Amino acid sequence: MKRAFLSLLLGLCLNSVIGQSGNIDTSFHIGTGFSATVTAIAKQPDNKIIVGGLFTSYNGTSYKSLVRLKPNGTIDSTFHVGTNGINGTIKSIYVLPDTSIIVAGGISMVNTTSVYGIVKLDKNGNIDPSFNISNSLDGGINAMDVDVLTGKIYIGGNFTTVNGTPSKHIARLLPNGDLDNSFVVGSGFTGMFGSAPVYSLLVQADQKLLVGGDFMYYQGLIASKLCRIKQNGDVDTAFVTNLSSGFDNIIRAIEQMADGKILVGGDFTVCQGSTYNKIACLNSDGSPNTSFDVAGGPSGSVYSLKKTPNNKIMVGGSFNFFNGVMDRALVRINANGTRDANFATGTGFTQTGNAPIVYATYVSTDSSVFAGGYFDKYQDSSYLNIVKIVGKGNSTLTIPTLTTNIPTLITNNSAKFWGEVIDNGNSAILENGVCWSTSANPSISDNFASTSIGSNAFNLFVYNLQDTTRYYVRAYARNSEGYGYGDEITFKTRSNENYTCGEVTFTYNGIPVTYGTVKGKYGRCWLDRDLGSSRVAESANDALAKGDYFQWGRLADGHQLYGSDTTSELSTTSNPGHSKFIVSPNAPNNWMTTDDNSLWEGLNAPNNPCPSGWRIPTQSEFLEEMSIWEDNTINGAFNSSLRLHYTGARSYNLGGGYPINTLAVYWTSSASNDNAKLLSIEPSVTAVIANGKKAFGASVRCIKDYTVGIEESKLQNSTLSIYPNPANSSITINYSGDLSETTSFAISNYLGQELLRGTLLSNTTTINVGNLSNGIYFVKIRTNKNQEIQRLVIQK
Repeated sequence: MKRAFLSLLLGLCLNSVIGQSGNIDTSFHIGTGFSATVTAIAKQPDNKIIVGGLFTSYNGTSYKSLVRLKPNGTIDSTFHVGTNGINGTIKSIYVLPDTSIIVAGGISMVNTTSVYGIVKLDKNGNIDPSFNISNSLDGGINAMDVDVLTGKIYIGGNFTTVNGTPSKHIARLLPNGDLDNSFVVGSGFTGMFGSAPVYSLLVQADQKLLVGGDFMYYQGLIASKLCRIKQNGDVDTAFVTNLSSGFDNIIRAIEQMADGKILVGGDFTVCQGSTYNKIACLNSDGSPNTSFDVAGGPSGSVYSLKKTPNNKIMVGGSFNFFNGVMDRALVRINANGTRDANFATGTGFTQTGNAPIVYATYVSTDSSVFAGGYFDKYQDSSYLNIVKIVGKGNSTLTIPTLTTNIPTLITNNSAKFWGEVIDNGNSAILENGVCWSTSANPSISDNFASTSIGSNAFNLFVYNLQDTTRYYVRAYARNSEGYGYGDEITFKTRSNENYTCGEVTFTYNGIPVTYGTVKGKYGRCWLDRDLGSSRVAESANDALAKGDYFQWGRLADGHQLYGSDTTSELSTTSNPGHSKFIVSPNAPNNWMTTDDNSLWEGLNAPNNPCPSGWRIPTQSEFLEEMSIWEDNTINGAFNSSLRLHYTGARSYNLGGGYPINTLAVYWTSSASNDNAKLLSIEPSVTAVIANGKKAFGASVRCIKDYTVGIEESKLQNSTLSIYPNPANSSITINYSGDLSETTSFAISNYLGQELLRGTLLSNTTTINVGNLSNGIYFVKIRTNKNQEIQRLVIQK
């Protein structure tokens, strides 16, 4: 097959990872990290990471208590709970199969909405209105887990009531957030004195619930710090819970291994009468597993236990040593409890002026570790409160692992492809890009394009695709071990007929140029770029797509070129006769001494700078396009077929330029008095039609005049009406003229091509237009003497 190497490789910025297990994974870029403590970490199926805690910012950007990161550590701005964030500390995050999440902790407010310890958010961070957030808790939530078979949610913490119902330190909620009254806890968890909080929960595969905390009793029965509960809320008496076999201090973490053995960690030093320092392993019935021995164990508290894919255990906490060997706040141990010397943390975690703590860990399928907590360094490098650590040693080198994201901005001959390296296989990425074919499983033996290496996520535009063609695309990356490919995505390019109106060749600034075209609302044809632009915009901030800056109503006489000379002498005519940009610091800020609102009005306007048959759009035509955008922001403008983008501008009083990323401004042909109308889009501001001074320099995007070759006219002494208009599947032609003569009708498109023809047999005739696509058409009624044409809009 044809191998189209479209290399955009600009330099060899290798995204290397130090391969030793336990070292920093430098492919995860956190910048300045979190402003305060991280207490919860979860991962979505698409490998995005959700982080919760008590922070107010991440890498200098305001995110209060919750943020979602891309696999490379950058912020995923598509997920945001609002400017006010979440008030309080997030202790637990659970990701549901649909990528919505449940967040729990000591939280009381999500943006501007009151909550009571728990909330469900959709994939974009919005509160799920179907989830009950009005359950009143009299204390915070420390732990949460979900029964995957029923979707029911277990919560444990400091609370003693839920919505006024006694439920000491434990409760179960229905999937919609309501209290599940079928889970009867009775007197719940109690202690010898005062509070008896729950700190850890784990739903087993058999749907029984393991509970750890600082309690002595459950339902009045002895359950010293650890208890197992049945689905109805009763204690599981088959699990060893009597005081002599219990724990002497708090259990803060619970994990279950693949073989069913139960790991617990916390502050305890005794389990069932024997020494077990901070970590213990139990058999499925709660009895000690004697083959597990941590010996001296951690020198401080354990807050997190997570199993790894190779049957090891990641331990996080507030310790400095494990069994006499320095391991600050994080250590990996083997299944028998011994320290895994292959996981070398070196100097480990530190916190200036205080002891470092790892509160939360997440272990990926490649054994890499996300660690969050209270620290400012790892291995003497600045990592504020989160770090990603290599989990595999140099002995394990593999090809890269990638994901392929859905193509965007699909046209009749181009698309924007996306990919992301999830795991570099412990070897630096040497090349990445996308490959595509009309057959399944494309590889670099087919068509491919590479991009510069700078981060794990990448995207690029691909041109010269065939219209109305199904393509298969995969992201790829190469390291020292070879090529890795992402999952396969299939898409179909749009048809020429529905997307483009062909190419337009014309002379601009004395040079022949060829622009493409796109179709907007009602099938209206627009140039695919701004006048003076060298290419179609590839992003909303694409500086290379910048066009020229016209003063309203002027010809393309050279004044519009960026950097053209300026003059303060106003023109006395509509054609200044020079190429200078006329600055006008005084009201009415016009480049002419005499105002003229007709200079760009219509196809035959005296100063129309567009190609033959094209003109400046009206404000109504821009508003029509805005009505079908995804949203009225720069994102909606760019993602539309027109690919409008940040243009920059030129000031009317000094002639200086506005930076590209500060605004997008497009002239319309509409003007009144001293002002002309323009489409204005600023960052984080809704797009509007605004007034602009005519000496202002803004971009021009041309629209094809749909009346070329067709003029609407009226029959003498007759009346024609068409309804509905806009129409969907059929129209009714109501003609009150004389039918004694032969009367025909025809429906044409804006190019004048007849699509339907027939004879009117009565004054009221219904015609099927269901086969016509969205767009503007013309209905012509003709007799032997006269004719009348009216416009028809098809909108489905």
